Amino acid sequence: MKITNLAEGHTQYTSNAYLITGDNNKLDDVNALIDTGRDPIVIENLLKAPKGIGKKAVEMVVITHCHYDHKELLPQIKEMFNPTICAYSPTCGNDRTLKNGEMIKLGDRRFKVLHIGGHTDDSIGLYCEEEGIFFSGDAPMKIMSSTNDYVDEEAFVNILFLLACHKLDTIYPGHGPPISNTHHSWVIDSLLQVRRGQAEREMELEQKNG
Repeated sequence: MKITNLAEGHTQYTSNAYLITGDNNKLDDVNALIDTGRDPIVIENLLKAPKGIGKKAVEMVVITHCHYDHKELLPQIKEMFNPTICAYSPTCGNDRTLKNGEMIKLGDRRFKVLHIGGHTDDSIGLYCEEEGIFFSGDAPMKIMSSTNDYVDEEAFVNILFLLACHKLDTIYPGHGPPISNTHHSWVIDSLLQVRRGQAEREMELEQKNG
């Protein structure tokens, strides 16, 4: 699997836009975009990227959540390549509504769709256990305080637990560079923080109720 951030070199505020292709660009690989971003350089870089002979540059687009900086180029991408548009929310201009836990093929690997919440109600992450790769969208992977609002987001806590218990080599966030080396301890520390926050709130509720 090859991962290319098409938003590199951007001059406008934008999310990352990851192009996923197979290692050998086979016909049954799925050329896919994770988010489209909003800077025109995404399309410029996309047109330059190798996609394989006889294949559309983009066959699938997965939107991690419906914020404008993650999908503003979606109409242009759809007009140029007519890919299948996938998102958790049916309001993202998508053709296919994704479900938590389902598997989809991106490039030459299979990813599990994870409804992660924590940032927006429709936020999803994409996890490839074979490669230990997680596309996190804008969900925060580093929680520093037990008082953070995300301590009550059970979907978010469940994803942290899953990632803490499984192979995780690299996190590809919605903004900024890939996170490696320290990321697994981040996830474990974040899980401890949100669990601590839940316990603290339960104790406060018990004290109020006598």
